[in-house]
Amino acid sequence: MLTQLVKYTLVFTLPFFSCTGKLDVTNNTNPQGYADSQLIGIWKITGFSSSEPFDWNNDGRPESNIYNTWTEC
Repeated sequence: MLTQLVKYTLVFTLPFFSCTGKLDVTNNTNPQGYADSQLIGIWKITGFSSSEPFDWNNDGRPESNIYNTWTEC
C-alpha cells in the first residue's frame, strides 16, 4: 500500500517539478515578426517556380515556371 502511494505521488508531482525553470522569457532587441492581423486577408498567387526543370503540363518541354502551366479553374 505504501509503495503504491509513493508511486502515485511521484507520478503526479514529477511532471510539475520537472518543467520549472525551462521557460525563460526576456526582452531582446531582435526585430519582431508580423502580427496575425497583418497576415489575414485575401491572398492571390502571382508566381510559382521550381528549381528543377520538369515537364509539368506534359507538353514535351521541361519548364521551371509552374505558374504559367496552370489553367484557370
